Amino acid sequence: MFSLLKFKEAAPTVSESTAVRRTAIPEDTPLEQLRAELLNLMAQENLNHHRMGEIYNHIVAKKLAEKAGFTDARAYFSQHLADLSQSSLTM
Repeated sequence: MFSLLKFKEAAPTVSESTAVRRTAIPEDTPLEQLRAELLNLMAQENLNHHRMGEIYNHIVAKKLAEKAGFTDARAYFSQHLADLSQSSLTM
C-alpha cells in the first residue's frame, strides 16, 4: 500500500494489525490536501477507518475548517465530503 501524503519531516509508522504504512500529519498540511487523502481512503473502503479518524481529528484539533472560512469541521465535511458519514467520524 502507499500513503497519499508524502513528507520529508514525517516519521513513518506501521500498524501492527494492518500493515498499512502511515505518516504523522505535519502541522502545516493544507485542508485541501487532507481532503484529497480522505477521498482516496474512502475509495479503498474499509481498509483505512483508523487513518480517516486521525485526519478528521487533526482537522478538528487544528481548526483547519474554521481557518478556511467554515463554521466548523461538520460544515466543511457536509459540503465537501458528503458521502462520508458524520457518525463514523465522531465515534
